[in-house]
Amino acid sequence: MSVPWGIDPSVGNGPPNQWERHVVGAALLLLVAALAVTLTARKVEKPGGLALAIAGLASLGALALALDVRSTSLDNQQGHALLGGGWLWMCAGGCTAIGAVVSAFTLRFRPAPASPAAKPDPAPASQPARPRSGPSKAKKKTKRKRR
Repeated sequence: MSVPWGIDPSVGNGPPNQWERHVVGAALLLLVAALAVTLTARKVEKPGGLALAIAGLASLGALALALDVRSTSLDNQQGHALLGGGWLWMCAGGCTAIGAVVSAFTLRFRPAPASPAAKPDPAPASQPARPRSGPSKAKKKTKRKRR
């Protein structure tokens, strides 16, 4: 909301009045998307399909609002409002959220972790096996005393 939206210094920072609802709506949709992806992020489970769908739709909605601001300003002969970085930051936020949803979706294809009970720990092949029987401690002590 504090990014300049035009080149005219008298306009100041923030979106023009007719687009404030668009900006706030896009921010709220991105908040919903972030919460949906955050709540589905667990180390032991794969991301949930419903949460990813909610996050994807919210991200697409925020991106659609940013593109609507751009097209409306061009249709109304108000292209000067697009010279600032406001609507570009709206697009960047939407694209970043879509990227987060896509990367969370790819986590659904990772292999499931195996349970520790089903997978025994193999002995390392580089170390030789220790002999199970050998000289007793008493014999070792007597050898040391003789030296």
